[in-house]
Amino acid sequence: MLVISVLNQKGGSGKTTIATHLARAFQ
Repeated sequence: MLVISVLNQKGGSGKTTIATHLARAFQ
């Protein structure tokens, strides 16, 4: 979850969708 937060801060709205998919993949 911490990694996803970092990606959101660095990437912006573009990486938010990717982070969401990653979160579901890890779950």
